[in-house]
Amino acid sequence: MGLAVALELGPREMISFVGAGGKTSLALALAQELFNSGARVLVTTTTKMYLWQLERVGRPILETNPQKLIPAFRDAGQGPGLWQQVLA
Repeated sequence: MGLAVALELGPREMISFVGAGGKTSLALALAQELFNSGARVLVTTTTKMYLWQLERVGRPILETNPQKLIPAFRDAGQGPGLWQQVLA
């Protein structure tokens, strides 16, 4: 059973992870599972994730300018999935 099935996720879900440990590992595992199934995935963080972690799932978008994010989403949306990391 995959994570998406175990969490009973629908086609357009928004998920947040909170707690003391395991958030990044769980978020990456779920994102990779969904990405590999062909889903478009958007992940943001209020702390940090390393580029090598993001690259395991898909093509990251690294953008500090909020005005450039929507065009970047549109461009990335042409592929099989999307993994997003916004740098503050």
